[in-house]
Amino acid sequence: MRLTILTRGPDDFGVVLNLEEQHRTKQWIYKVTVSDDDLARLADNRVDKENLVEFAINFLLERESPVEIMTSFTIMTIADYFPEFVDAARQWVDDNAA
Repeated sequence: MRLTILTRGPDDFGVVLNLEEQHRTKQWIYKVTVSDDDLARLADNRVDKENLVEFAINFLLERESPVEIMTSFTIMTIADYFPEFVDAARQWVDDNAA
C-alpha cells in the first residue's frame, strides 16, 4: 500500500491510495477537508494537518475497504460513522506528537 497526501489548500488535501493486488495496481483518490477548528479539536494543534489526514485514512482502512470510503469528506465526518475516531485520533497524537 502506498499513500500520498497532497496539499491542495490550507484546509484541503488530496489523498492517493495505491494498492497492489495480484500484480496490478489499483488506485483510489479522496479529498479530505480539515479546518483549523478540526485540527484543534482532534490534535490540539500538536501535529500538522497532513499527518492527521494520513492517520484518518489509515483509521478508515482498518475498518472499510477503499471502495467504501467516501471520495470527499471533512475529517470530522468520520466521527459520524465511527464515534471512536475522536478518541483514537487524540490517542494517536499523544503517542506521536513531538
